[in-house]
Amino acid sequence: CSCAACCGVETGLTSSGTHVEEGRTVACNSLPAGTRIHIDGFGDYVVEDTGYLDDNVIDIYIGDHNRAWEFGRQIRDVYLIND
Repeated sequence: CSCAACCGVETGLTSSGTHVEEGRTVACNSLPAGTRIHIDGFGDYVVEDTGYLDDNVIDIYIGDHNRAWEFGRQIRDVYLIND
């Protein structure tokens, strides 16, 4: 989520300047901003943010703090979407 407890500050803005949106926004340090991906079991997302993430880790934006913690960490197949 984008709350101050998780991010240090609550702006709702990504490092690429977009507003976070559940079902669209992910953070990733190993893919450039604007990259479209498909996460198996979840759908299509756009890399719009970076963070304190290890390589090959994708952080899916979830709009509610408790739901984000309940979602936890999962291993999923990820595919690049080439238009």
